Amino acid sequence: MKNKPFPPDFDINSFNTRLAKESDIPDLVSIAKTIWDGGDYLPKVMREWINEPWFIVGEQAGRVIACIKLTLLPAGSLWFEGMRVHGSLQGRGIGKLMNCAAMETAAQIAKQRPGLNFEFSTYFLNQETLHLTSRMGFKQVEGFHTMDKFGTWLMQEPELITDPDMDIFDLYPSYLPVGWRAVRKSEEALAYIREHARVFATPKARYLIGGHGSGDVTILDPIPGDFKSELPYLQHFFGRKRKYSIIFPRSMASHIPKLEKLGFRFWDNNPEAKEEMLVFSMPAATALS
Repeated sequence: MKNKPFPPDFDINSFNTRLAKESDIPDLVSIAKTIWDGGDYLPKVMREWINEPWFIVGEQAGRVIACIKLTLLPAGSLWFEGMRVHGSLQGRGIGKLMNCAAMETAAQIAKQRPGLNFEFSTYFLNQETLHLTSRMGFKQVEGFHTMDKFGTWLMQEPELITDPDMDIFDLYPSYLPVGWRAVRKSEEALAYIREHARVFATPKARYLIGGHGSGDVTILDPIPGDFKSELPYLQHFFGRKRKYSIIFPRSMASHIPKLEKLGFRFWDNNPEAKEEMLVFSMPAATALS
């Protein structure tokens, strides 16, 4: 189906928010093409999200131009994710309107689920989100490093761990990254990981693959001295020459120079090696007060 004409400018009087539906898919694909140079994960998850609760879209003149998703995670976390505004309409306050719509929905959810925390993660250079959510009352509670690497031809199959134990949280005492979702350490989170992620082992360490499109590898054990020998095991899950990301805690920051020698890179210039994935939280009770 051919896309509807795109609104030439943003008109708040013709803007409304609602739950996403199947017929929004062409517009959501159009939004994704303007995000991260067309490498957005949204097309991989949008059908799944449409069939889940709380996938909200922003619509103007019959065209979806923005979206945001709320997802219940373990241990009382209501996770905000998938915030998108069409690239040609960014900087016009649409993100603020979408956040307001999400907070209204979150408030209704919180009334039925006492003790919730509103949480999200974002890139450390996403100044607009950092500024807006700080004003809303969110506080940073954790941070992780993430680096990308272009793939190699070498692949080797690791051992899958189908029933991981709580010791996978040993290096992550508060939150464990499952892709860019961060789950609070708990038995409930362990059950979530068993269902939504893959834990695997090499002869030297354990890792977790999770996230949208399964393109993120969380390092679960101290980085081996010969990390180069680990790379074929990581590459196994992505195919030859396919790029992937690793996520690791600040306690491993001393390994960054070694990782750079192996071809891992930050997304942007980061001379101070700041954590790139920042996790924020706010008690729902604070937001509702």
